[in-house]
Amino acid sequence: QGPGTGSPGSGGGGGGSTPDAAKPGSQVAGATGTAPTARVSPARSGKAAKARVLYAKYRKGSLTIKVSSKAKKVKIRIALRNRKGKTVKTVTRTIRTNRQVTLKRLTKSKAVKSVRIRVL
Repeated sequence: QGPGTGSPGSGGGGGGSTPDAAKPGSQVAGATGTAPTARVSPARSGKAAKARVLYAKYRKGSLTIKVSSKAKKVKIRIALRNRKGKTVKTVTRTIRTNRQVTLKRLTKSKAVKSVRIRVL
């Protein structure tokens, strides 16, 4: 039978409501079958499973940050923002984890009033 006919093996709903469920190797929450339940894609292998920013303080053009993770190093993206919240500049750095690190020379602009940090 064709796709979307409502047969038990067609994926559930008409019109393919879950198109990724039929693809081999896809990750769908609660899916049963022969596909492995925990699969790491090649792009993510070797990355930290979990990392958290514990402390971040921006003053006088330098950022003091502490990130906790099982990995030795982690890559972070820092968005430097002005007083209105608009991003003036973004910077990507790789830092060591589980220790306090000071990043200097992020910008020369005095317009930067705050930062937003994202672990990549």
